[in-house]
Amino acid sequence: MQTKIKWFREVLELEPASKVFFPLARLYFEDGKLEDAVSALRQGLERNPEHVEARFLLVEILHALGRGSEAAAEVESITGMLSRYPAFWKVWAESCAPRAKDAALALSFLAANFQGRSISWSQVIERGLDSFYRGEAPVGEAEPSVIDAAPAPKADAKPAARPAAHFVSPEPAVVVGDEEEANLRTRTMADLLAEQGDYRGALDIYDELLAEAADDEEVDELEGIIANLKGRLRGGPARQATADESEPVAEVESEEDLPPVGLPGKEKLLHTLEALAERLEARAAL
Repeated sequence: MQTKIKWFREVLELEPASKVFFPLARLYFEDGKLEDAVSALRQGLERNPEHVEARFLLVEILHALGRGSEAAAEVESITGMLSRYPAFWKVWAESCAPRAKDAALALSFLAANFQGRSISWSQVIERGLDSFYRGEAPVGEAEPSVIDAAPAPKADAKPAARPAAHFVSPEPAVVVGDEEEANLRTRTMADLLAEQGDYRGALDIYDELLAEAADDEEVDELEGIIANLKGRLRGGPARQATADESEPVAEVESEEDLPPVGLPGKEKLLHTLEALAERLEARAAL
């Protein structure tokens, strides 16, 4: 390593504008000589300001040295360039989506902001929930759904007791009244809460739906769902034998995340959705 360092320094003495300042700085960094690395990077960037990776390394070293204000100044010098190419972030988001959906969502959010669109996380969540209310199919690759808007055929051996990962919209040709549409939206909301692990909030809605159920088939389906969620709240093995065992079970929320017991049904539902939105924003900010 010392031989390489000596050779790079000799090259820089002969040609100060050479880009070998960057491998020299990396060797200093790997050898623990952080101040020498900072000095080499600053001198090299004066003559090669377009060397983005060298500036990234400088930010990394300044941060490690606890020199936050200097690191922030270096970041400021490259944020303008990064924000001028929103397609870069969009393509990065698309490439991340198959293996890291949360990271892809954050990158897509950055791309939208760099395109000059004024959006917020609350708007993203609001529109996402609104698409569920309208019964629109979710964007992206859908996961297998067990609970659908219509009961599964009896020939299918899979029980419909596990909460759906996504809501499956009803047939567009069917016209529903205001009361049935409100019931459908409530069912969708319960499925969403169950998917997010808010079993208590989902149970409140399923209990109301069970009390208003009109036919025996719907009653049987709702009773199965309620029994499944109550088993999860107790920590028992409520997942049915035919469920996909490879799919992770969402964790039961802590008591402080659950809505107060004394709230009326509508207020409790709003409280639960607000808590869900806060958790999603906090998760997206990580």
